[in-house]
Amino acid sequence: VVPLMELAREYNVPVYFHGRYSDMEQPGTELEGTQELVDYAMKTGAAVHIDHINSTGGTFTMPQALAIIDKAREQGFDITACTYPYNYWGTYLNSARFDKGWQERFRITYKDLQIAGTRERLTDKTFSMYQKQGKLAVAYAIPPEAIVDAFRSPYVMIGSDAILEPGFNNHPRASGAFARTI
Repeated sequence: VVPLMELAREYNVPVYFHGRYSDMEQPGTELEGTQELVDYAMKTGAAVHIDHINSTGGTFTMPQALAIIDKAREQGFDITACTYPYNYWGTYLNSARFDKGWQERFRITYKDLQIAGTRERLTDKTFSMYQKQGKLAVAYAIPPEAIVDAFRSPYVMIGSDAILEPGFNNHPRASGAFARTI
């Protein structure tokens, strides 16, 4: 990562990161992930953008994550972030995010999962079935106050990064993030 960051600095282009962690369970917490990205900026002088900080860096600790960034910005480092205006994130049920322990890591249960593009909430039985199919689901796992806190920060912008597939199995941020924010 550091050689990439040095090259970015040389050409004056920002580097966009998806935080490594998105929960508060050891090993690796969301705050450690945010600090890691800030450290890259501080070590290389390159501009850093943290993608959807509400689900990969400050889900449960947004004030602390923003404080880490604020401190670096006060020292002159160019660090920005984006957030999307939803209290849920989305990914495929067969991804590593749903490896053993996901309920504890994300502080949710089956009922907090919904097949994207539907109103269907999951159970242990339907979770297993859809996981084998690799369905895209949304997880109601983001405290609404984390989104509000992020949007209050002057260096956090609207983010619409999403998985967009044919049909209705999509996260709405692929097409609705800006309208919902307004």
